[in-house]
Amino acid sequence: VRTTQEEIAEYFENFLKLKPFGTINLSNVRMLATDLAINSGVYTFKLTKDGKESLVQARYSFTYKKFNGTWKIIDHHSSAMPESEEKKLEEVTGLFEKWNAALQTGDPKKVAALYAPSGVLLPTVSNQVRTTPAEIQDYFTAFLKLKPFGKIDNANVRILGNDTAINSGVYTFDVQMDGKPTKVQARYSFTYKKIGGEWLIVDHHSSGMPEKVEQAMQEAEKELAVAA
Repeated sequence: VRTTQEEIAEYFENFLKLKPFGTINLSNVRMLATDLAINSGVYTFKLTKDGKESLVQARYSFTYKKFNGTWKIIDHHSSAMPESEEKKLEEVTGLFEKWNAALQTGDPKKVAALYAPSGVLLPTVSNQVRTTPAEIQDYFTAFLKLKPFGKIDNANVRILGNDTAINSGVYTFDVQMDGKPTKVQARYSFTYKKIGGEWLIVDHHSSGMPEKVEQAMQEAEKELAVAA
């Protein structure tokens, strides 16, 4: 929230870099007093970022007050359209299927390409934290030998900003272990960031279900008791 002239100027220093051009789609003007008025509705901006043009639609309200014969903005609210948020949720939800489809190609390069250059992977079946594209590709070179096919059991998608989102929950993989089909369930979190107009994975954490770990610990304790 910008409450000073300096803060407002700082915002527009960044916003103007997008070369915005606005068009009003719907306008509702009301006079609240002889020196007070409000204009609210919907507008669309054409923006240019990284050489690419895009349209952004939003709801707006301008509240004006007349000072010494000149109308000045005393309050300006601009927020994304609710439909845009719904569309973004659908888009982010579909990113898992894109990732899963890359697994089906059997090509580790195609899977690794879905991660940001600075992406981090904490994988299910490796103790090594992968922090470079080469390390992530190396992990999938081994993982894809299991012929994994993933399915979301429980998903929680949240939009954290215009270019950041997270999807966390539980998924199950059908894999081939020693030639035998088996299922592996794990908890996951994908954090996405839109870079160059494309959603990329900046953080992916996948870990075995606690019940499996607890079972393994109990079996180990039994073995130690027998050995004693």
